[in-house]
Amino acid sequence: MSNTFYKNISCHSNNIVFENERALSYTTLLKKSEKKANKKFIVIDKYLDITFSLEMPLELRSEGCVHMYPSNPLTFRVIGADTSVHNTMRKYYESIGESWEQFKTEFFTEYSRTVNPMLFQMEDK
Repeated sequence: MSNTFYKNISCHSNNIVFENERALSYTTLLKKSEKKANKKFIVIDKYLDITFSLEMPLELRSEGCVHMYPSNPLTFRVIGADTSVHNTMRKYYESIGESWEQFKTEFFTEYSRTVNPMLFQMEDK
């Protein structure tokens, strides 16, 4: 099920709030150059009551395409859980018997298509 319905999207200074039926995210632009950016984001999965955060580097490529680099496993955190072994979103979801692909389809893909390009339009604070 693809969910493109936004309940909320807002942008203030170097922060973006994005919400749909599945999750709520708070994204902060940490650092930006013309072609590269670093973001930190906190996501609340409303279906599973999971809150996680991580930092992720991005690169603006030709024709406005934004490439996401894998996050540093040391920046991935889940509130109330040990993530030393399951140190990526995919590994964590699979470790608790949930589908990362479903979360990706219902939230993360649309979040990435919407929020990541907006980060390159912001002023570096």
